[in-house]
Amino acid sequence: MAGGAEATRRVAAAAIAVMLGLAGCTGGAGPSGSPAGSMAADTGASPVSASPDATGAGSTWDGLPAGWSYLYLDDPALRLGIPADWTVETPPATTDPEVMAGLTGDERRNAEAWDADVLQGNVRSLASGTLPQLGGTTFDADVVVYVESGDRSLEEAIQRDVDVTSNLIPGVALSRGEAQTPLGPAATLTYSGRVGDDEPFVSMDYVLLLDDGRTLTIVFTGWGDVARPDAITRFAAQAISTLARSGYAVR
Repeated sequence: MAGGAEATRRVAAAAIAVMLGLAGCTGGAGPSGSPAGSMAADTGASPVSASPDATGAGSTWDGLPAGWSYLYLDDPALRLGIPADWTVETPPATTDPEVMAGLTGDERRNAEAWDADVLQGNVRSLASGTLPQLGGTTFDADVVVYVESGDRSLEEAIQRDVDVTSNLIPGVALSRGEAQTPLGPAATLTYSGRVGDDEPFVSMDYVLLLDDGRTLTIVFTGWGDVARPDAITRFAAQAISTLARSGYAVR
């Protein structure tokens, strides 16, 4: 297994990315109110919108909800539905050196872990935006897609996920379940807690083994006190239902 994968945890890495403005580097504030442009596209990536669906805005096709688009990956060739107005980076950026220089403690450790996973190709895509929920409120959310090697079984992949999460986010609450995805059976790991002393979150990880032996982990995270677990669960299930193989080449 790649060294960066051992050192990082999906939720913590996504937290640092969002809190430091990775998702906001197209302009405006990032999902957690962080300043735009505080992350640099060291990997050569630039933020792009999800590819529009083939029949135009507001339509549905091939099971894609109205107002959604596909996020595409090259290796493995996959597609995943997300809201069309979200920002997507495939691959994501690494931390701007000036930002990194100002980090200490857990924030620096998590930012370094994020960078390692990006540079090693374990983090394939980051998408971020807002989600509605009952009562008319909205909350900031993101989706991070990981593809990693070295797990000998799904149970080993699950245990690695749990171990690293518990190490980086002490006191995190966990519940485990199972789900059937279009690519096969998956484990679901639902976490809730706070990253450091600051941002509350709830996340749902879908962990599954691909037919080539690699582990695919898709992490759906909601941020802030208004993010409700049931809203993340519904969103994650809806997005996972669109997961499919694709021959589309990322532009």
